[in-house]
This record gives sequence, structure tokens and C-alpha cells, in this order.
Amino acid sequence: MAVSLKKGRMNDPQDAVRWLVREARRLPNIPSGDFCNRIGYESHSAYISSPLWRATRERYLQAGMPTKCIACKSVETCLHHVSYRNVGHEPLADLIPLCYDHHSELHQFLNLIRVPVELTAEALRVMFKWSWTQLHTAFHDYNTKLV
Repeated sequence: MAVSLKKGRMNDPQDAVRWLVREARRLPNIPSGDFCNRIGYESHSAYISSPLWRATRERYLQAGMPTKCIACKSVETCLHHVSYRNVGHEPLADLIPLCYDHHSELHQFLNLIRVPVELTAEALRVMFKWSWTQLHTAFHDYNTKLV
């Protein structure tokens, strides 16, 4: 499964943010901690520090998935969840590499406009003022590895 990219008339940044907020209202906003609680961790931070997460990260790396930040190609990255629904048994499609700065920036942006991680691709497009072509290019290596 590839990251879904929703098309729309979002050339204007304000229109793009409004669209993201509208889309977010259609999705259930369940905090990441709730998904982690369901598998026995008190918080997202506790899960990310766990042996289970380390094994998931290792599985991602062993599969030969992209490891450079999809935004800037930095090699110092962490894995960002594009969905928390499968926490504890993440398919590789639920993870994308982001450098620490872009990961932090993305979460700040998602929290600011109250958009769930399921709209990560669209949020990155708005944040970096990418065209649809640029967004598809950024996800190209990622998507081709999943096919």
C-alpha cells in the first residue's frame, strides 16, 4: 500500500490549510497515546523507547526501505508514523523517514492546526509549499519500495 495523496485545488496556502482542517474533521482524532495504551504502554514515548519499537525499526531498516529524510535527504533520521492504528505491529507503509528537525516541525504543524498524522503527506505539501509533482517525487523512493 502506498501513501495516499489527495488532490485538490490547493495552490493557495490558506486554501490548503482549510482543506487539511476539513479533512481532519472527517477522521477520528485519537491521540497516539490511546493506541499505545491498547498494547500496554502508558504513552507514545514509552512505546518509542521499547524493545518492540526497536524491533520494528530494525525490520524497516533490514527491508531496505529509504532512510534519508523525504524532505531534505538528510541521513540523520527517525521514523514518523503516518498512522497510529497499527502501533505494535506496524506495516512498513505506516512509517516514513524524516530528519529530526522536519519531524519536530511536522508534529508542531499537525498539532497547531489539529490534523491527525493520517494527513502527513498533505501536511508536508502545505508546510514546504510543494507542488503535487514535488510531493510525488519526495515519496517516490518510498512508494516504489512498497510495491
